[in-house]
Amino acid sequence: MRLEINDGEETIRVIGAVVIRTSQTGEIRLDFGPADGPPLVSFSMSGDQARDLSTSLRGVAEGGNEVVLLVGD
Repeated sequence: MRLEINDGEETIRVIGAVVIRTSQTGEIRLDFGPADGPPLVSFSMSGDQARDLSTSLRGVAEGGNEVVLLVGD
């Protein structure tokens, strides 16, 4: 995996580990980063959002072209 930051400068960082856990607020948290260091980027989402993301990833991995998830706060 790799993280590409598209902010006008091409920055690519290798992702060596993804840690998935529940936060103290009950949200699902994904931390992406090197295997031997702190995360480069983190995502927090509700259980419903995590299930939607999982379903979308599975659909694309099984041959789907593209899925757009609209997310709110």
